[in-house]
Amino acid sequence: MNFISMCWARVCHHLKLFSSDIKGATATFLAAGLISMVGTVGIATDTTRAYLIKARLSQALDAAGLAGGRVIFSPTRDDEIKMYFHTNFPANYLGSTTGDPNIAVDANNEVITLSASATVPTTFTKVLGMNDVTVSSIAEITRETQILDVVLAVDMSRSMSWSAGGGQSRIQAARTAASELVNILFGQEAIKNLLKIGVVPWNSKVKATLNGTTFDPLLTTTQTVPVFNNPLTGTPQSTIWFAGNSPVPLLSAPASDWKGCVYSRYNDNADPADDVDTSLGSVSWPSGDWNAWEPIGPEGEPVSGRTCTSAVGGSECRPCLSHGITALRNAKQEVLDAISELQYPKGSTNIPQGLGWAWRVLTPGAPFTEADPNPPGDR
Repeated sequence: MNFISMCWARVCHHLKLFSSDIKGATATFLAAGLISMVGTVGIATDTTRAYLIKARLSQALDAAGLAGGRVIFSPTRDDEIKMYFHTNFPANYLGSTTGDPNIAVDANNEVITLSASATVPTTFTKVLGMNDVTVSSIAEITRETQILDVVLAVDMSRSMSWSAGGGQSRIQAARTAASELVNILFGQEAIKNLLKIGVVPWNSKVKATLNGTTFDPLLTTTQTVPVFNNPLTGTPQSTIWFAGNSPVPLLSAPASDWKGCVYSRYNDNADPADDVDTSLGSVSWPSGDWNAWEPIGPEGEPVSGRTCTSAVGGSECRPCLSHGITALRNAKQEVLDAISELQYPKGSTNIPQGLGWAWRVLTPGAPFTEADPNPPGDR
């Protein structure tokens, strides 16, 4: 056998031995499968993290959308949406990065649509060539108004003419704030069937007539009621009066030059706790029944045998406001007009009078009956 033949025989012998040797095969297969195992575990880990980030992203958009829905017509709406979004989705949350949410507003239908994306860097799945993944979320908020009755009780006493800072008076600031509230509640709609707003200006008393109406003594009417004891005269009475421009019942016929204001109902003694005007409707006392209000005549002149100054506190002899009560309205412009008319504060302050008449306008039943008698929840 020559040298070449011997070498070839040895090569063939060793190849045969190598082909039949299985030592190290397990390590070879493990090495080959390790890549897929790491990839599988990595996908599960990175996917879980991505789902956590997507859930947080959705929550942040929901919170931002609800905040934006409350101020949908405010010039600072977008800034508030972004603030709420970033507060609920903090920077670098679980290592992710995101920017401001995309904001789309349908003002006519009062719908806000928000969307946002976050980039999530991967860890284990980088071995498969995936360096990051992107998760996205979208939220849509539709603003809906349930039945809502609102009364704005506006202080018109003399102190409201004082400066509120910024070069404007307190009444100017109050008008601005009230108008902004009305615009927010009505939005772009001129009329809302589920929303009604009233305005009650007050100082030491309230002008108990409908705003914008003129008193005509020829339009005063009477109504027969069950006999009650007049708390001022102490005599039985079965008649009450109504001015043509007011739904408020009166104990006597208003004078021909009645300005529209009425006395507080009181028990006419030294005990201030006997002031019955804190009650919204009729009140009976040992001295008489307050089924109505007593009209104030020309300020300082005798009324039913008494002078104006005999009223408890004497403050009711101050000038009557020129602004009457705007009962609950569902027309935006009517409410805005009533607010814009509040220009000339005067007189002293009687907070219970203002709040009392505001509450009468807000609640169902006489003398103002515009409120919904069956609201779907607390007012």
